[in-house]
Amino acid sequence: MNLEKYFPKLMMDENEPFDIKAVATEVYTHTQKSKSFNRTLLIGGKTSKIVEYAVYFDYDIGHLYDLEHIWLYLDDKDRIVYSECSFHGRYIKGIMPDESNKVDESLILYCQPGKHAFAPTPLVFRLLPNYYDTCRHPEARGFLITSVLDGHMTIDESFNQAVIDYMDQFAFTPADKYLTYTKDFDWIEGSDLVSYIVKSLNKELERIHDFKRL
Repeated sequence: MNLEKYFPKLMMDENEPFDIKAVATEVYTHTQKSKSFNRTLLIGGKTSKIVEYAVYFDYDIGHLYDLEHIWLYLDDKDRIVYSECSFHGRYIKGIMPDESNKVDESLILYCQPGKHAFAPTPLVFRLLPNYYDTCRHPEARGFLITSVLDGHMTIDESFNQAVIDYMDQFAFTPADKYLTYTKDFDWIEGSDLVSYIVKSLNKELERIHDFKRL
C-alpha cells in the first residue's frame, strides 16, 4: 500500500516560518491505542483500516518540538470513508460535511499558521482567540517535552531560556493566504519516530547552543 499516495494535500500559510521535517506512518487493522497520540483508534463499520500520519516539525511558534497527526479511515477497497486530524491536543473531523475538501479520493487539509493544528477549512483558525497575537507576540515555552520524549531527552532550565531567546526570531504575521505545501520531508516508519525526533532535536539544540555563544 502506497501510504505517500494517500497523504492529504496540505495548505500552508504563505508566511509560515517552519517546515515539516518528517512524516511517520502507521497502519492499524484492529482497534488499539495510537502509538504516538493519546487516543484509541476504532476499527468497525465501514472502516477496515486506519492510516495514521504523525507530522513532525522541530518547532511551533511557542516551543521546540511539535508533533501533529492526521488519520484516514479506509474501507475494504482502500477508499477514504472518514478522517480526523489533531487540533491542539485533541482532534476534529478532517472532512467537511459536504465533502468539499475531498477531491478524487484525496483530502485537502489546512495547517494553522505557526501552531500546525489541521482542519478541513482555514476559517476555523480565525475563530480562535488571539489567532494573530499568538504568532506576532508568541509566549515561547522553550523545549516542550511530552510523553513521547519522556526518558529520551531532558533540558535544564538555564539552557531552556536560551531556547526561548532563540525563538524570538520566528515571530510573524499570518498572511491568510494558503499555498500548497511542496517542500520535501522525510518519510519514516512509525517505529523510527522517536529516534528520528531525538536526533533532529539534538541538532537544533546544538544550533541554539552556538547561537547563545555569539
